[in-house]
Amino acid sequence: MKKALKRQWIAALRSGEYEQTRDKLHDAEGFCCLGVACDLFVDDWWEWDSADEYYYLSKGGDSMVLPNKCNEAWGLSLTEEIFLRDMNDNGSTFAEIADWIEANIPGE
Repeated sequence: MKKALKRQWIAALRSGEYEQTRDKLHDAEGFCCLGVACDLFVDDWWEWDSADEYYYLSKGGDSMVLPNKCNEAWGLSLTEEIFLRDMNDNGSTFAEIADWIEANIPGE
């Protein structure tokens, strides 16, 4: 992951500007940690699904998985993506997730 993107993501997670949600990248309650990464990269791709009450990424994504374009930009391995999703969905705070990213995902 590029150092600048890593710093931007960590700063966003710690900023208090994003409410945290679980089980979706983005819904009416907020964002998961991966949804924050998507929002920083492609904020104009979010589309509201009123039937299911969540946002999905209109260009190559769904409600629960990073689209390829985001994942390529962030450079996360599938293992890292799954681990971060599980941290988020199992109760870790954005601050705890930011600490983990800072300590465990190298910046190039």
